[in-house]
Amino acid sequence: LEVVDPATGVRHVVATCVQLAWGCDVDAERMRSFDWSPDGVTIAYTNYRGVGTVDVRTRHLTSLFDEGAGRPASPTWSPDGQTIAFEYGVPYQGQYVGVLREIQSIGRDGSERRRLSGSPEPESIGFSSPTWSADGTRIVYLGSDAWKDTGWALRVMAIDLIDGAPVGSPRSLVDLGTAYCLGFCPTVTLSPDGQSVLIDDGDHLVVAPIDGTEGRSLPVNARPMAWRPIP
Repeated sequence: LEVVDPATGVRHVVATCVQLAWGCDVDAERMRSFDWSPDGVTIAYTNYRGVGTVDVRTRHLTSLFDEGAGRPASPTWSPDGQTIAFEYGVPYQGQYVGVLREIQSIGRDGSERRRLSGSPEPESIGFSSPTWSADGTRIVYLGSDAWKDTGWALRVMAIDLIDGAPVGSPRSLVDLGTAYCLGFCPTVTLSPDGQSVLIDDGDHLVVAPIDGTEGRSLPVNARPMAWRPIP
């Protein structure tokens, strides 16, 4: 894991693969994910065992949990920098999938670990791609129903939060139809104003309002994607 000064090109190692417990095979790529904290001081990272943070100034690593299971991925910081949401795999010996993914969160000090998304439906692929709203009161993510002949039925879902704790039940925002999710699965991110989602469906980028009105396709097919206002 390196950082680079874009002005000078000077780069330095923040942490080695050994320190981060990052594997070097293709299967480990999903676990080699990270996200920079809003204050720019700390990077959250995942590996096949757990979630940790590294201080980019001191290079000090902190393990938030390390349990040799779950294969966490896709860490994402809350806007206030106090909580990290991530995907976590629940073993399931089903016909079509071996792991069901759910959305969890943990405090930057390792406290208050929570399950946010509820239990995945058997034979689904669970939940993925957590994204915080700008005010930290909601997490939007990709959900799925059980396998059908045409693939997994996918939808954009959301859970409301108060002080980082889930309030009420997760709800569906946008129906995405079905997909096989073999080699590629749609991803989703929330707009800065929290009123729309940007969906990569494999063929296009689609902007869909969360109020259920019809979305629109953008004439571009690219990934990864992010959505931020330009000052």
